Amino acid sequence: MARPLALPPQQWDSIFRWMQIGDSHTAGDYLSGEIRRRLQARYGDAGIGWLTPGYVLNQRSESVKLSNQNNWSVQRASQQKPGNTLRPFGGFLGSAGDGGGAMRISFKNPQALHLMRLSVLQAPSRSAVLQISNDAATDTLVALSANHDSWQMNSLLLDVAGEQLWLKALPGEPDGRTTLGGVALERLAPGVVLDAVGINGAQIDEFLGWNEQALDAELTARPPNLVVLAFGTNEAMVTDFDPALYTEKVTHAVRRLRQSSSAAIILMSPPDIRQGRPKQRSRTVSCGQPPSSLALVNAALMRVARQEKTLFWDWGKWVRAQGGYCGTVSLAHREPPLAQPDFIHLTQDGYRATAVGLLDDLLKLSGATHP
Repeated sequence: MARPLALPPQQWDSIFRWMQIGDSHTAGDYLSGEIRRRLQARYGDAGIGWLTPGYVLNQRSESVKLSNQNNWSVQRASQQKPGNTLRPFGGFLGSAGDGGGAMRISFKNPQALHLMRLSVLQAPSRSAVLQISNDAATDTLVALSANHDSWQMNSLLLDVAGEQLWLKALPGEPDGRTTLGGVALERLAPGVVLDAVGINGAQIDEFLGWNEQALDAELTARPPNLVVLAFGTNEAMVTDFDPALYTEKVTHAVRRLRQSSSAAIILMSPPDIRQGRPKQRSRTVSCGQPPSSLALVNAALMRVARQEKTLFWDWGKWVRAQGGYCGTVSLAHREPPLAQPDFIHLTQDGYRATAVGLLDDLLKLSGATHP
């Protein structure tokens, strides 16, 4: 049975984890970042949450800047063969070179001294010795022994202070290079953590390809209260889209989550995106056309939400409620613009306005007031 969604009007006495998994709308962390900011201001800041295992081109975090140093590299896990165990939760692999390597986390809002929990998703058969350093020149050395059968989440407590944190993999491990699937940072305090788990260009297939043991390890170690599945934009561009197959895939994704989690689930539709290059807003010309499969994607998501008893949030309806009779074309001609000129992605203002709309609807559903 799924856990009911509840957002109380008072401070939390525990951690509420919101996990959003999706495509580029999530990978930019503008939408999720605004949700995070508003909920943490109201209910308490319990930390940054999930981070990719290093810098990924054209992706960002609202909270930190990530960089790869000294032969540390990040690879999209979908490049691995299907069924390969090295396709972890989150969709990326961070690996050290033969001489070691490091990922650097630079905080956009410098941290006061906090005791934090660092969780590390570690690949099977890959032991590691990590040297964790902060601006206070405090080093923590931790040895992570390998589980030869499956991915595992390892957690440790450390003092985090200043502007930067380094995770350095020391060289010389006999059983292969250090390989991580991601890290998470949480404070030892009640409040909200929001994980933005996004991949540019992703479809639901990407999530379904993640190693089941890696997914179980993450959801068990850091159990979410709410999971938002925010795919569909890239599927809407597929000309030979198969509604029955897509319904089956989304159903499988929901049931797969429920195998390891009692979280409430929201299926989130794409915004009312348009194709073509309209120059101006007009009812007769220049509105562009919705992608050929957009309506089919939305219908499939609503069908699964009814059948599987999840929540459903219609982003296209929100776009039209902003005066968007031309979909995202109308938003692009607002002042300030709420959509990008590609009529697929929103601007920072557009994503942040979306966050307000989504939170409004959720808080009304839960009986709480807006943060």
